[in-house]
Amino acid sequence: MAGPSTAQLLSALAAATAAGLTPSEACSTIARAGPASARLARRLDEAMQGKGLTAALGVVVGLDAEERLVLALGEEAGELGAALRWASERRAARRARFVALRGVVIAPLLITVTTVLTEPLPAVALGTGSMWPTVRALLWACGATLAAWLIVRRLLTLPRVAAGVRALGRAIPLWSRLVRIDDEARCAALVATFARDGSLGVAPRAARALLPAAQAHALERADAEPLAALSSLSEPLALALAVGQRTRALADRLAEFRRDAEARVTARLKLLVQLVAWSAVLITALHAGRQLMTMQLPGLGGDLGGLGNMPELKELERELDGVK
Repeated sequence: MAGPSTAQLLSALAAATAAGLTPSEACSTIARAGPASARLARRLDEAMQGKGLTAALGVVVGLDAEERLVLALGEEAGELGAALRWASERRAARRARFVALRGVVIAPLLITVTTVLTEPLPAVALGTGSMWPTVRALLWACGATLAAWLIVRRLLTLPRVAAGVRALGRAIPLWSRLVRIDDEARCAALVATFARDGSLGVAPRAARALLPAAQAHALERADAEPLAALSSLSEPLALALAVGQRTRALADRLAEFRRDAEARVTARLKLLVQLVAWSAVLITALHAGRQLMTMQLPGLGGDLGGLGNMPELKELERELDGVK
């Protein structure tokens, strides 16, 4: 049986910390779940020797810059349980989005690979070609794609690179709306995590480092000047913020907005990925069809010089020589 994911570990730590357990007591509780949990808890307990929980989690589960900042802020403000819950929900949402995007890529990818592999089959059947160049090209393409993915994924964990990519996305007209929705989902997640009795809590302090300046400034003003701050936010987010503050249910309203915003971003990304993936399938199919149409076949006016190694043709040549 598989062990717990990092999101599940963070969620368990959040629940234990919010219940008043110390980090060591939380590790002892987690260790009772099974061997994989016990290994994680033991590594975390060892990493906490002389360190805080945030630093230990950075060693054990590999926190990125945003997670490290929010957890450190939560630990400093006495809101570690809420910060851990934010990190858990963030990882779970990322995993769900990755699974959704992977699902729309699998079918086009399989069709593309199958088309590429079947393209040289007629030449192989006629004895004039080989599968090896195509297989080798596919292996090189897969290796290059994997290497590029790992490099990009690593670069995006660097704060400056991630901020630069987001800034570039906000400057591209067709992409900027999608980035804005995602920014607002992150904003809502912070507020929903740290909101207490209609107050924003320490969310504005985290927003200064994680969000665009306009949104961070709006959150900083929202407690003291709610109406003045709303003009800097989109109407759906402003509506959730205003009603949440008025009804003292800020966390619930912002959590609902966050789920809706994340669903919209995922849906648009799925559509974009589908268009790219099926475009690749179409291009591959057109190329394969063109190669097949231009292929020289016996009996169709093509040059048979390259087909002389076929046993049937050699036997036919011997019979014709005998008739002469």
